[in-house]
Amino acid sequence: MNRSNNRRPAFVLVCTILALLISCRPDNGCRIDENAPKFPAFSPYASITDDDIQYLADTYGLPKSDLDAITISDDASKQTLGNTIKGWQEQRMKLTDPNTQTDVSYPMRWNYIMPGMYPVDEMIRDRSMTDESMYKLYGVCWDYAAVFCAIAIQYGLEEGTDIRITAWKKYMSDEMSFDQGPGADYGMSPAEYAALSTKLEANNLYFPDCQMQAAAVETYIHYRPEIYLFGAWVSFDATNPNEEYQNAPYSVVYYDDGANLALCSL
Repeated sequence: MNRSNNRRPAFVLVCTILALLISCRPDNGCRIDENAPKFPAFSPYASITDDDIQYLADTYGLPKSDLDAITISDDASKQTLGNTIKGWQEQRMKLTDPNTQTDVSYPMRWNYIMPGMYPVDEMIRDRSMTDESMYKLYGVCWDYAAVFCAIAIQYGLEEGTDIRITAWKKYMSDEMSFDQGPGADYGMSPAEYAALSTKLEANNLYFPDCQMQAAAVETYIHYRPEIYLFGAWVSFDATNPNEEYQNAPYSVVYYDDGANLALCSL
């Protein structure tokens, strides 16, 4: 019996499977135009205007008159501003998940790799749902932090000095048995790429699916807004996290931390 010949079909099969697996990698055979236009990145929560504030008031009941009455002059007035925004978020924002709203994490994911691709002024118009007989703005923790920051900046707080966004820089995949390292959960679904393509087209841009599959990465487990008050940074987290999340180690996140320079320019 020629054992080498009997092993040959199995060997060929294994090689074929390996070849198919390699060919499915998002960076293999992907035609990328290195000279293609890139997205001009900007802070997604520094873009709202008086018209956007009025839209939030008309659509989601933002207490504009209360906010307008606050004059930012000291830490006490900053605290009042923060409490007013946080109180509104607790009533008129809805923390949800992909099982309820399939697009819920799109702004967080897209703005991480292309800051400004889904800015707050667009989020507040796109992400409405009915809950408890009210229109609410839905999102994840990042949306809460971004909307809070955008409103606070519009009412006089300075980004980086008075207000900032921080994150618990941990990944959900860190606790999964198949974890492959920080940010191991990458890529995007066909539905997400189709939705992103619409945003790209609106900006006269195109990036192939394979390029986006390689670029999209997992984001941090929790984000929150903070205001500098009385010598310390204070959280104004309207998602009402449990004790573990409240006491986790947080550090500052800059809007361009995850910027992918193959997709955007800073």
